[in-house]
Amino acid sequence: MLTACRSKPDGFASYISHKPSELEYGIRWIARTGRKRRPRAGFTATAEHKGFTAEKEKGNIKIIPAGGKAAFSRKSGPFKSLREADDVARRIKDHS
Repeated sequence: MLTACRSKPDGFASYISHKPSELEYGIRWIARTGRKRRPRAGFTATAEHKGFTAEKEKGNIKIIPAGGKAAFSRKSGPFKSLREADDVARRIKDHS
């Protein structure tokens, strides 16, 4: 599982984990207000953010036939404590 986490100055911290073999891409939503630019959320995805046509040309579009199924493993949510968030952030940094 690949895990990303974020923390805010108010002490809130959250995470998202997924299997890159199932969902190859991560898309980060960034909010811009005035001169401020802040990450807001991360989403796992099967393609990049460039749009359907660009992704189809790169072969990134996955098609599930009628009656077909697909399953993806994904976990996300808040950390129980700042200590837990710090531990995960440290492990991510150590593996980068």
